[in-house]
Amino acid sequence: MVVADDLEDKERAVGGPVGEWTCLALLLGHDGEAQLGSVNCSATYPGVEEPSGMAGPVRVEGAAVTYSQDGAGYADSVREMFGNQLADYYLDQ
Repeated sequence: MVVADDLEDKERAVGGPVGEWTCLALLLGHDGEAQLGSVNCSATYPGVEEPSGMAGPVRVEGAAVTYSQDGAGYADSVREMFGNQLADYYLDQ
């Protein structure tokens, strides 16, 4: 899982400076203090015409945002973030 606590970490995660982020978030539930949801974000980069983006499940605890893994680790990371019941619902969508 990728955890980004601040903009600097996010920039390192995407490999360069980030301009403006635009996100749509859907709250799916909570686990204690953690908020569980799905986001669809796009970012502009200085000097690049086409925005880049990411979409997927997130777990937000305070200022820490946890994103799912890509590829073969995707389903297991969603289960770790959401628990089995919500993960089953999310993965079946």
